[in-house]
Amino acid sequence: MFNTSLLPWRKKESSLDHDKKEQHPFLSLQDDMNRAFDNFFKEFKTPSFGSFDNTFKGVDLKVNVNENDKDIVVTAELPGVNDKDIDIEIKDNFLVLKGEKKEEKEEEKDNSYYKECSYGSFYRTIPLSMEVDEDKVDASFKNGVLTVTLPKSEEAKQKIKKITVKSS
Repeated sequence: MFNTSLLPWRKKESSLDHDKKEQHPFLSLQDDMNRAFDNFFKEFKTPSFGSFDNTFKGVDLKVNVNENDKDIVVTAELPGVNDKDIDIEIKDNFLVLKGEKKEEKEEEKDNSYYKECSYGSFYRTIPLSMEVDEDKVDASFKNGVLTVTLPKSEEAKQKIKKITVKSS
């Protein structure tokens, strides 16, 4: 019989389980072991079983979107990413940022050899609030920060209607 109570994402115990533990010393020992494992995994902030796929995705992409009368400016922090590994697209009124981080360190001294590899990928879609002039989009990458400037199209600028608020 496989007992899932040793797993950090196990189901919570019922009051019936508690009554059984008082009757049997091994169940009490198992309860102590479960608490020890729970405390151990809490230190590492281990995610629940259902969220593993959401936590280990690769590069953590921090994005800021600012909009003014003329354009939409998107900045993304991409430390350690090479500008050649970034792909930017405008698709169906979305800005798509994707790419990879590839880093390899290699050291060789006397009789020792050290190699460390780090790989990760990112993919982010950002909805655009209005149509942009795709021919005038500008992207720059400096010191690990990607800046994409998306000028609003003339049609989109004309569609904006200011509404005045009246006091009642």
